[in-house]
Amino acid sequence: MNPGSAITATKVLVVDDDERMCRMVCALLNKEGFSAQHTTRAAEVPMLVRRIEPALVVLDLLMPDGHGYVLIRELRAHFDCSIIVLSGNDKPVDKVVGLELGADDYVTKPFDQRELLARVRNVLRRRAEMRSRPE
Repeated sequence: MNPGSAITATKVLVVDDDERMCRMVCALLNKEGFSAQHTTRAAEVPMLVRRIEPALVVLDLLMPDGHGYVLIRELRAHFDCSIIVLSGNDKPVDKVVGLELGADDYVTKPFDQRELLARVRNVLRRRAEMRSRPE
């Protein structure tokens, strides 16, 4: 049994200004049974999140039309999804700010594909556990 089989086919939105990075991350996730889509524009994120209702958004911080920190705040305020920052910013302050704004995890580029998959599964597993707890 695949370790992520309980959460496969889960919708994931990948947001990065690098089209190649988006395609690579989506291919990786789709190969593992997730349903991944992407955008290279920060401005499209709220509309796409409303439309596809992803359980997880994998988000780059530096976008030409907006900053990931703003998107983290907006996603946390208006949507029910988990967030993993996937960024080239590897300074501790960037990680701390991203996590304090509400990201569930922070992965720096370049990254190991197996590590990213493990982190995706972990965030989604925690999400599922939180949702299954009685109120």
